[in-house]
Amino acid sequence: MLAYIAEADRQIRVYGSTAANPQTPHSTLNGNTAERPSAPATPTTPRGLAALPLLCAASAESRSAYVRRLQQTSAPMGWWQRQEALTARPGTLGSLPEAILLSLASLVEFLSLNFQSSLSAWQSFWWPTHNVLLCLWMQLILLSSIAGSSWQLLCTVLWGSQRTGISLSIVWEEEIRPSTQAIHTLCEPHHPSIAVRLVGLFVLPYTFLVEMFCDGIVSGLTGGSLLAESIVHIFIVVVSWWYWFLVVPWLAGCMLFAAFWSGFCFALIDLAGV
Repeated sequence: MLAYIAEADRQIRVYGSTAANPQTPHSTLNGNTAERPSAPATPTTPRGLAALPLLCAASAESRSAYVRRLQQTSAPMGWWQRQEALTARPGTLGSLPEAILLSLASLVEFLSLNFQSSLSAWQSFWWPTHNVLLCLWMQLILLSSIAGSSWQLLCTVLWGSQRTGISLSIVWEEEIRPSTQAIHTLCEPHHPSIAVRLVGLFVLPYTFLVEMFCDGIVSGLTGGSLLAESIVHIFIVVVSWWYWFLVVPWLAGCMLFAAFWSGFCFALIDLAGV
């Protein structure tokens, strides 16, 4: 909850104030730079997972609302241009996948705001691509969480919690459990965007395998041993590498391809005044 509130506060500063700097976490809406009470050193939920509800809300933006927002937004104040990596420190190697996606989304936003920006049909053309990029960002956050938690489990199993500084229980409670819960939430039918549910469906096999093997079979046989569950978790992720590195990116590319070409349909709908 603390991480969710912090990310929501950052989005308010980024989107709601032209004077606020998203890189300065202690700045407020009125420019006051007074220090806030320090957050816990280890947040309950990682920053990326905490941002998923906000990204889901953003993906629910209708075409008409998207067009109105762009027509009231100047090019330097684009929403995508002020976003930053959520799963790793910006500027590091771990943030490279997110940086590439954010650059692509910023390019789409730049085209929407600078070329034929007064023509609503042009902005309607880019609306499905914008929504799919939001959903792919959520997918990237989940994949980064899966990979990061597996790496932490591997290091802890090999070297011990005293050398890594993190215990198996912390990884399970703060990384793996929130990830599986977030995936289930993305698959719920109340989401107005079908792309959100598709992203949840793409990564649903991870939740299915973890719940069936780690929480089910292994937990029952070993009496809830976190060490045994962690070893099985690592094995599951390693064995299914082909799905995460080949199938999921291919599905993401298909979504982006379909979103781009469906933009012509939404542009025609806008021109028709429907």
